[in-house]
Amino acid sequence: MRSIAVFTAGVVTGWVLRSSFDSFRDVAVRGLSGWYGVNDGVRRFVAVEREYFEDLFAEARSRFESRRARRDGRTAGNGSEASVTAGPARA
Repeated sequence: MRSIAVFTAGVVTGWVLRSSFDSFRDVAVRGLSGWYGVNDGVRRFVAVEREYFEDLFAEARSRFESRRARRDGRTAGNGSEASVTAGPARA
């Protein structure tokens, strides 16, 4: 009788542990899947913001270069502006 009780306890313990590990695996897989989803969302957000800042800096650089070119053109005098606007010389 005692060996039947020990056998039954072993089977029940094995069954409980096996069912627990399957559910732990399911929880782990769901957690990792969620992590990948969050990671993907963060990567997309960072890519969009990075593109926004690259555009912002490119526009600022363009405006700076444009203002500098206009300023340098004015300080050079009328002679250089005339030669630039006159076009190529004809032979």
